[in-house]
Amino acid sequence: MGAMQKNDAFNTAAIPRRILSPIFSAYAKGDEYKQHVDAAMMGPYPGMRTDLSITIFLNDPSAYNGGELVLESPFGENVFKLPPGSAILYPTHFVHRVNKVTKGRRIAAVTWVESMVSDPYKREILNDLGSAMTQLISQKGDMKVIRDLEKGRLNLLRMWATT
Repeated sequence: MGAMQKNDAFNTAAIPRRILSPIFSAYAKGDEYKQHVDAAMMGPYPGMRTDLSITIFLNDPSAYNGGELVLESPFGENVFKLPPGSAILYPTHFVHRVNKVTKGRRIAAVTWVESMVSDPYKREILNDLGSAMTQLISQKGDMKVIRDLEKGRLNLLRMWATT
């Protein structure tokens, strides 16, 4: 959890307000999690809104066959089976599943984020501006353009964020 909270890419994409404690899951041979959408509210009453889901892979992909996380997005299916410590952050409203494990054991942690910006389209705009700024910085781009991008991103964040 601490590593996520210190990760600039995660903070730029998620703009987290609250993060639920993770749930650890182990899938043995024959286990799967069929297509579903995560709940809109989770946690102790009254709960929190779940805007983003996170899957953190905890063991080596060679330790098991199958067990891929499959996300259905507007661009088609995306399949993930990543090294330990790698995480996938995705909109909670995406239909997703975990393919059947055919050998070994898949271990992962899952958690959910309530973002300070509830609208996924607004979060995407903020993330795109942040990414463009980061690319310009790495390319030693024009500082005025970088400042203008950051000014626009921060002003939109002020307009759209709730704390």
